[in-house]
Amino acid sequence: MPYGVTVGALAIIFIIIEIVYIAQRKLLPGTMMLFSFILLVLFITGVIGTAIQLFAGPNINNQCNTYVFGDSASGPNLDTLAFLQQRNICEYTLLCVDLESKANNSIGQCWQAVFAFWIVGSVFLVWMMVMASQVNSNQYSS
Repeated sequence: MPYGVTVGALAIIFIIIEIVYIAQRKLLPGTMMLFSFILLVLFITGVIGTAIQLFAGPNINNQCNTYVFGDSASGPNLDTLAFLQQRNICEYTLLCVDLESKANNSIGQCWQAVFAFWIVGSVFLVWMMVMASQVNSNQYSS
């Protein structure tokens, strides 16, 4: 999670710098390709890390189904408190809250959404690199 927040902050900083350069008419294709490549490497690292956590052997969704949703606790004791905290973690993550239904696969859906965001960001950065290289090679001259 901290890695995703850091990469997201870097992407936002990159977009702000890009907008400032566009306003000053100083945006160069080489700069775009360089920063897009750096962010692409970070995004691909995010795709790989999320894929390992999502699809590897003891993945998050299976762990929640096995140890949290397959168990039940009742009564005023420490086990019930631990169960409620684990269930809260498995059902409601920081940025992905399923308010309408409390399905067992909500944590899996959150991780799948994160995985999809990483992939969409990677495709967008590749597109930015291709567009910058076309501008750099004068493919858009009249």
